[in-house]
Amino acid sequence: MKIRKREGFNLVEIIITMAMLAIISTIVVPTFTRYKKNINLRSAARAIAADFAYLKQKAKAESVHYKIVLSVENNNYKIIKGGSNGIPSEYDEATAIVKSLSAFSSDIVISSNPAPTYLHSQVIFQPRGTTSAGTIVLANDFGSIAKIVSGLTGRVHVSFNMN
Repeated sequence: MKIRKREGFNLVEIIITMAMLAIISTIVVPTFTRYKKNINLRSAARAIAADFAYLKQKAKAESVHYKIVLSVENNNYKIIKGGSNGIPSEYDEATAIVKSLSAFSSDIVISSNPAPTYLHSQVIFQPRGTTSAGTIVLANDFGSIAKIVSGLTGRVHVSFNMN
């Protein structure tokens, strides 16, 4: 009697493998989705903090004022270059750079509760290296938040509370 070598898989082996893949994917997919949304929130918060640091340095280097105008309604912020004496009418709105948080993910928003604590939702960067003090809170669909806090000296701190 000759023993034949088996080639391929039988139906039971394929069904068991597919069942195991289905079970694993039901566990992994929601976890990965939450992970990805939290990573996008972290990226958005760090991008805002980087813009703060960049504008602080740029205001000192060019001896002009800069400001960031936060828009909770539009979920974006504008970077506007100002004049040397900081009179609001000297800010050049025509050259404003608009940055939207939806570039990171459509579910990231500037929180309106709590609302940004900057006066008139504007962060002012002065030529001497100081800034407005305040807080911005970003949130995503899962209830995770990123809190961006800047002090008068221009130092920015970002903290996260991930769900």
